[in-house]
Amino acid sequence: MSDIPEIQLFPSDDELTSLPETPTVTPHVRSDLTDPNTDNLHERSGREIQRSYKPRSKRQRSPPPSRSPTSSLHSTAAITSFPPISKCSVNSLRQVLSSSGIHFSRRSSKAQLYDLFISSSIPINTSTAHKSKTRPSSTSVSLPVRRSEPTQSQRADSRVADAATARTSFTNTCSSDTIRLPAHSLSTAVHLPAPPNAVAMEPPPVSAHLRSLILSEIQNIGSGSRLRSNSRSTLFRTHIPLDHPLRYLHTLSTNTILQAVSPRTLRTYWTAWGSFKNFHSAHNMVFPEFSLLSISSFITYLHHTNLIQPGSIKVYLSGIHFFFKLLHGQQCPNISNPQISLLIKGLQKTNPPRPDSRQPLTIDILSICLTTLRSGLFSPNKTRTLDAMFNLAFFGFLRVSEFTTNSKFNPSIHPTFSDLQIINHDTIRFNIKQSKTDQLKHGHSIFIFNLPTPIQPYQSLNLFLHQRKSQITSFLYPLFIDDKNLPASRHWFQKNLKSILNSSGIPTKHFSSHSFRIGAATTAAQRGLSDHQIKMLGRWSSHAFETYVRSDMHNIRQAQQTLASF
Repeated sequence: MSDIPEIQLFPSDDELTSLPETPTVTPHVRSDLTDPNTDNLHERSGREIQRSYKPRSKRQRSPPPSRSPTSSLHSTAAITSFPPISKCSVNSLRQVLSSSGIHFSRRSSKAQLYDLFISSSIPINTSTAHKSKTRPSSTSVSLPVRRSEPTQSQRADSRVADAATARTSFTNTCSSDTIRLPAHSLSTAVHLPAPPNAVAMEPPPVSAHLRSLILSEIQNIGSGSRLRSNSRSTLFRTHIPLDHPLRYLHTLSTNTILQAVSPRTLRTYWTAWGSFKNFHSAHNMVFPEFSLLSISSFITYLHHTNLIQPGSIKVYLSGIHFFFKLLHGQQCPNISNPQISLLIKGLQKTNPPRPDSRQPLTIDILSICLTTLRSGLFSPNKTRTLDAMFNLAFFGFLRVSEFTTNSKFNPSIHPTFSDLQIINHDTIRFNIKQSKTDQLKHGHSIFIFNLPTPIQPYQSLNLFLHQRKSQITSFLYPLFIDDKNLPASRHWFQKNLKSILNSSGIPTKHFSSHSFRIGAATTAAQRGLSDHQIKMLGRWSSHAFETYVRSDMHNIRQAQQTLASF
């Protein structure tokens, strides 16, 4: 419960029942009065006698409750205690302010940092009040007590006390070199370990540094934007005092909004915002300017000066639009202007996109690569790992990001040993936690069956699982590892793919790690699979797979032979 005791203004129900009954005082009234207003006369006489009645006890009554004005919603309910400035160092003050999400200038002096710390800290309750339980004397006359409803200010104080109780109490102690932070703040929170059967439940966190940069950028811009909008329509420009009861939920809401896009996309948006800022600086413009002239000029500047293709320009505009929503809490009308769409379409026509030069790694090329790999090109452990990755990438129509890592390993998004399971003697299942088209992490299962084929994908994965099981102690360990026992990265996989292609006598110029997905779609189309089957195998929701299907001279010749046959 709260440190602030509840002040009892009125006797409780138990006290009321234990009080002695009020002596019955009968006023002396002349009996010969026959006035019709006799009842009113009796009531007036009774009140006068009660006012003149004095208790027999000589003890004084308890003093009435304090009549001091109640505190407002944002006032502190207790005495605030802070460490003196002499016991704080500049580094410790910077550490506390930075960890609490409070932005400050690196050129600030110690006194300025201390003032910011004092003005931004949550008050500490050091006062201790005691309940006053005063029972009325048995000889005193007790009139009936009527409980009154709490006033609006008393309700506000009650809400402040309840909110302070619900939040974790903050304790700021300062030593000669460090200042302790709250034990349960957002900046020092530690995620609980995920259960083994719910590895993919926790979303990937946004970098604390990037989040701090974005929040600092928006706060620094403030109301300097030319578009005058109500700052209350956006959460990111709403200034809430640290002792506000909704402070914690407001911080949690803004952090969750930044989780709406993936960390990689958020970094791309931050890059686009930096280019937008550099454009303003190069043309001596007030930043940021979201007018139609500014947006169109920025697009033309990116294309003609920085040689950025129209497809990438769309991503830049998405990043600027994202920051506009954070600043103003609404859509940017100028970015959605039809003239901007026509401008990008004109750039696409004047500079048509280059054809995709990536070659498909078809079933025939896969068979050659596996023969080279199984001939003893690498060590047995590395051979089994790459063999399993090649088969899983091809028959699962996988993107390279779905079975490798490109950042620090995170069991909630990257493949772990528990994601590859033997269902029975005929089926192996691979669980994809998230993908490019599955940002909400619904997940998808890929099945590899035991089929009579020389490639033997089921046998390859089965052998790999038995080897990997003897190397791990937890099901949350990475599924694939490289030569240094680190999670297999995209770069490591592509480097070994090129090495195997070179050893097989196949030019490597137009092959990449994505060639497995392109080759699987091409092979499926060549073998006569229907569009529905290809979309199901590759998890496509549209006919985008058609851009992956490649046709060579042999396929065109076979198509003409079919047309010419009778």
